[in-house]
Amino acid sequence: MKKLLAILAATALITPVVTSVVSCGETEESMRNNPLLIGKGIDKSKAIDDSQPGKYGFTNFYIVGDSLSDTDGISNLIKTKFANSLVDLNVRLSGAYGYEKNNTHYSAFSNGMTAGTILSEKLGFGEMKPSNFLSKKEESNYGKNYSVGGATAAKLDLPTGILLNDATIDRQTEALISQHKINNNDLVFFEIGGNDLFSLIGFYGNEAKQTEFMKDSVDRVRTALFNLLNNGIKNIIFMTPPRMDFPPRYRHVFEDAKKPENLEAQKKANFIINICDEYYSKIMNVLNEVELYYPDSIQLYDLFKKTDELEKQFKDLVALDGSEAIINEAYSNGQSIEVNLNNEKVKFNTNPNVDLLQNISGVINEFKGDIVFGAKNTLDITISATRNHTTISDRDKAMKNYFFTDFVHPTKEVHRLVSDILLGYAKELSKKWEN
Repeated sequence: MKKLLAILAATALITPVVTSVVSCGETEESMRNNPLLIGKGIDKSKAIDDSQPGKYGFTNFYIVGDSLSDTDGISNLIKTKFANSLVDLNVRLSGAYGYEKNNTHYSAFSNGMTAGTILSEKLGFGEMKPSNFLSKKEESNYGKNYSVGGATAAKLDLPTGILLNDATIDRQTEALISQHKINNNDLVFFEIGGNDLFSLIGFYGNEAKQTEFMKDSVDRVRTALFNLLNNGIKNIIFMTPPRMDFPPRYRHVFEDAKKPENLEAQKKANFIINICDEYYSKIMNVLNEVELYYPDSIQLYDLFKKTDELEKQFKDLVALDGSEAIINEAYSNGQSIEVNLNNEKVKFNTNPNVDLLQNISGVINEFKGDIVFGAKNTLDITISATRNHTTISDRDKAMKNYFFTDFVHPTKEVHRLVSDILLGYAKELSKKWEN
């Protein structure tokens, strides 16, 4: 992705970056001293009222977050960000990623609907379209799912930040407030932090960068929450990120750390645990502060503390069929990227243990000299988490016992379990007007 963004920048294809919306009176100091000022300068002149009666008295449902909730989010952001007269850019997730519904393909970092989108259906709001800060209301209304794969709370360094800094969690909430008129019984599912933890772990050995990034991340989570609450949102389900000793991405570090002679692995494993604990503690401090101003507005699904509980629930579910759950190993054992520029197709096998955006950067450079100026170019990129099953039915049957689709993203069976948990928190919030 880094090379892709650099190529687009070099050929003047990048649209102007939209500046953050902050009123003249909202200085960083004033917002820290009085958080009730945060978000008051967001322009709501183009917001639409698309509320509708849902179950349990809810009037609307929105999602902000990352790849755990992304459905067509990264594809939509790339398309709107780089829309121009020279290149039509399309990104699709396939293989073990994505699913088909009503003859339509949906790109997701799982083999089925994510927990948030399942919750939308359970609440009676149906399917959710993606939206982002750059979306415009045209033939249809704005979408309500602002989550984007790879999104963080903190800002990222360039060139990755050229794309994803339009999807930081505070930007997502600004977009939500600017595009939708808020009602008292609207609900937001808010999840972020996994990619922030990946970045923090990536700064191993660079304490100054860790401190800078963590502060920015926590500050933006705080801003995002007050953006919502100060503009009328009264119901939020907040999900903390999972522990990083759990997903396969870092499993080898913790396995190596068990060997007495491997001191470096032990050092890194301890670092991962400690940096995650520190981040979690700071996020909890933010939630405690928010509670002082907006009591009973947030239901906390503390996945960070309840990861073991979710693992047990999944094992129990799989055991109902007489099978054994596969936790320590991801379903996909490979990753491929197919690039099609003006009907010239090339397929690359990439490292499944490397971040998806980094893998794209490893192959896209092959095409930078092939863009035809003065003509409309079509660049289609298909990213697939791969295994030796060709049909979706065979794939889903094979994945049923797996907790993880790839080195970090859960399968649809896990998302279903989480959606039930989230529904319970939604019902708790609805008691405020039922009692």
